[in-house]
Amino acid sequence: MKYILLLLTLSPLLFGAAANAEELPDIQIEITVTDGDPENGPVAYTLTQGDQVTLRVATDRPLVAHLHGYDLELAAAPGDVGVLVFAAELAGRFPLTLHGYDGEHGSEAALLYLDVYPR
Repeated sequence: MKYILLLLTLSPLLFGAAANAEELPDIQIEITVTDGDPENGPVAYTLTQGDQVTLRVATDRPLVAHLHGYDLELAAAPGDVGVLVFAAELAGRFPLTLHGYDGEHGSEAALLYLDVYPR
């Protein structure tokens, strides 16, 4: 009987935690890079820790972009959109910079910023 009472007491906590995990937003970010510059300039996107992020980059020339702080990279080429999927676990401001564009290192100018706020 004690175990049944304990299970009934803990069930909302256990199932509530599972429900909260499913409620995390899936943030979709898409940018287009032309001549090494992001369309509409570097935009800041506001996120919350734990958000699931899918970042897609289309380009007119081959590129490699680096998400600072997370130390993640994505590669893209014309006709082949670069995709980066990750959980925004770190809080802070993180630039996505161009590290390679058409075989060159690039200027490391920001393509976008991710502003991740604590949950």
